[in-house]
Amino acid sequence: MIAYLGLGSNLRRREANIADALRRLGAVPGIKVTKRSSVIDTAPVGGPEQPHFLNAACEVETTLSARGLLRAALDIERDMGRKRGVRWGPRIIDIDILLYGESIIEEADLAVPHPRLTEREFVLRPLTEIAPDVRHPLTGRDIRSMYRALSATNAAIARRLRDKRRRKVTVKITTVKRLRAFLARRKSRNESVGLVPTMGALHEGHASLIRRSVGENDVTVVSIFVNPTQFGPREDLRKYPRTLPPDFRLARAAGADVVFAPSVREVYPEGFSTCVEVEKLTAGLCGASRPGHFRGVTTVCAKLFGMVAPDRAYFGEKDYQQLVVVRRMVADLNMNLAVVACAIVREPDGLAMSSRNAYLLAGARKQALVLRRSLLAAKQLAEKSGVRSVSRITAVLRRIIKAAPMARIDYVAGIHPDTLAPLKTVTGDAVVALAVFIHKTRLIDNIRIRTTGGR
Repeated sequence: MIAYLGLGSNLRRREANIADALRRLGAVPGIKVTKRSSVIDTAPVGGPEQPHFLNAACEVETTLSARGLLRAALDIERDMGRKRGVRWGPRIIDIDILLYGESIIEEADLAVPHPRLTEREFVLRPLTEIAPDVRHPLTGRDIRSMYRALSATNAAIARRLRDKRRRKVTVKITTVKRLRAFLARRKSRNESVGLVPTMGALHEGHASLIRRSVGENDVTVVSIFVNPTQFGPREDLRKYPRTLPPDFRLARAAGADVVFAPSVREVYPEGFSTCVEVEKLTAGLCGASRPGHFRGVTTVCAKLFGMVAPDRAYFGEKDYQQLVVVRRMVADLNMNLAVVACAIVREPDGLAMSSRNAYLLAGARKQALVLRRSLLAAKQLAEKSGVRSVSRITAVLRRIIKAAPMARIDYVAGIHPDTLAPLKTVTGDAVVALAVFIHKTRLIDNIRIRTTGGR
């Protein structure tokens, strides 16, 4: 089996650490290091303040299983003195399995391909040196094209961040009047505006949307508003986290120009009696189990679009039905903006990032990984095994999910990516979407499937 590993070090003799790790890998029975990249210096991503990393990648031929390769990597990390503590903290050596052939593995302590592979330039750059034509098993894109696209995006974001840091301003605005005055000045200079609508409790998923907007617009507005109209009577409006100070800091670090944090009265003044509702698309999936939810979503989005008048608005693909519904509203009402879809950002173990993940206690957090594991099984069935029957695919997903004692299925569905219509067979592109309660916390996730032929 051909596998690719990423290596990093930011303590002591960094280059010697990487060389030592490569030597130790080659000495493990069943592992032969066949290619190695050059070493690059990179700034740390996340975690506490710490030194720069040196990063590299290597190709190995191995007779070990993926789990055996993981054990070998962990043993080398331990023997070299790595101590695990602070997440994303400094380390003598870090060895990650990036790819293991064309395998797709989703387990509590092993995710292949590496969940952050497509997001990290410091991983893709050395990997491009030794495996430019290797394709990512989930996206189908080759390493070279992924690196070039990410590098171009990151360069644009870096330029804009440098400009913003020179200005040293991220403003917090709480009224529509002041927001419009601020944006009028910027638009008078023909500057483009991007909007990232959020309900706060921001995390790296939101930060990725903000950075995308920063890279594509002159001005980025991040709205933080816990919208009461999209919560049902038995849902968690009162306990939904409200964390404006850290949210502001995250938005500022990601390059936002404006954090728009209006009150409920500012958005829904006394006497407010208008709503926007998209029919058909909201009838199933989350719309079936959360009546009125999407009416609240489309109403507040329509209001935010009217307040900001953005050129682009950014939405994550994790809330796939929401993305399709908002696009339909924008098209139907001739709103003059582009709705930009952004890829799901995941935790290192594969769980889709969500503000609601904070509700999961340790046992429930581990069981929540069953969502991603079941979706990857669906992709394998359709794309690798040629299964086209949606009922067969979803039956397998249900069995996997029900094996987790805390899991309770809301829905599992194979749908058309544009119309959200339920599918009987997978032909061409499809989306498998699910909503599952893990204990009391409702989580959603989805995966895109691309097929040809099959049974």
